[in-house]
Amino acid sequence: MIMRSLLPLRTMMTAACLLSAAAGARAIDWVSGESVSNQADDVYNRQTAIAAATRISFAGNAADDVFAAAGEEVTATGTFSNDLWMLSPVVQFSGRVGDHLRLAGMNVTVDGAVGNGVLAVANSLSVGTNAMIHGDIFAVADTALLQAPVEGNIRILARKITIGGQIEGSVHVEGDDILLLPGARIAGDLHYATTNRDLVVSDRVSIGGEIARIQPAVQPVPASGLDRLIRQFFFLLAAILVGIPFLLIAPRLTGRAVLIMRASPPRAGLIGIIFVLATPIAAISAILTLIGLPLGIMLAAVFALLTYGGKFVTAIVVGSILMRHRGGISTVTAITTLVAGLIVIYSLAMAPWIGPAIMVAASVFGAGSLITALRVRERRANPAETGMQSISQQQHTDHPEA
Repeated sequence: MIMRSLLPLRTMMTAACLLSAAAGARAIDWVSGESVSNQADDVYNRQTAIAAATRISFAGNAADDVFAAAGEEVTATGTFSNDLWMLSPVVQFSGRVGDHLRLAGMNVTVDGAVGNGVLAVANSLSVGTNAMIHGDIFAVADTALLQAPVEGNIRILARKITIGGQIEGSVHVEGDDILLLPGARIAGDLHYATTNRDLVVSDRVSIGGEIARIQPAVQPVPASGLDRLIRQFFFLLAAILVGIPFLLIAPRLTGRAVLIMRASPPRAGLIGIIFVLATPIAAISAILTLIGLPLGIMLAAVFALLTYGGKFVTAIVVGSILMRHRGGISTVTAITTLVAGLIVIYSLAMAPWIGPAIMVAASVFGAGSLITALRVRERRANPAETGMQSISQQQHTDHPEA
């Protein structure tokens, strides 16, 4: 499998920038529940919408950006004037998007009209004959099937790539198995890289520019690299879906922990190391005594909560440094900072050798900060002491915070 070594970081950081820009909008409408849906005649003219549910179906009209994340399936058949983001194991799009379409899932299907390009990360990607794509397509997948007319350039990295339809730009593909369907037409150049034999172009395929086999800029990585990228993406998505409620439920605790980590990282790290080493031993010892079984289970639950929640604290610190936030911030900005920090952490966690250490360090330092924050007596509420409490107040102080 041909894959550029910097692709995971580049893809995730691109997503971070785009998400940060969109999430910084003036107003956000949050929708959540077991199932979220609307009808074809529904018109949504208010503001940017973010929906999180088990299943999401959107058949109406939206005047602003829409972000949809579901645990099972997202379906969009409506009309979206601006950007549309869809994240779910199963993603199906057959509507109309005026601007960008951003998709991530295991099985992704596109059968609609897109006004300004497609970015997709999937296990299986299908862009059918009913689709109409204006703008460029950038896709990372295990298998990719493209049969739609495209008015732009195409760049696909996948194990198996099949291309048909009419493409008004150039095509750059990298994969183990590349196939051009009879009747396909490429107005520009075709550049390809493959680990197998040279690409055979049928007489029924039209290519207006040059055909060139290229060499990857770096050495190929194993085929499992793509699976790892997709798996890491879903771990990132899960962390975002848990981290946002964590931030909203415990803003004061999170804010104090962020301030503590930024003020004294060594102290937070030391406390985190002691906690990570001592708590599992105490939990196992309690469970083995049988009478201490409830205590052992409780300690294990606290360990899981603080180590996983610690990543959110570290993410906010990282995100606030990158985005240069100081003083009180809005709820939307705090969430954007959290998401940006998580993307950085999960991207760096894919680095060879040091990746696992980065993830462990994020949990350890964050857990130490949370433990310290729990021990801090709440004084009179102000942004310097309660940190994320200033989210709603949007006050500014001289103290650095998320």
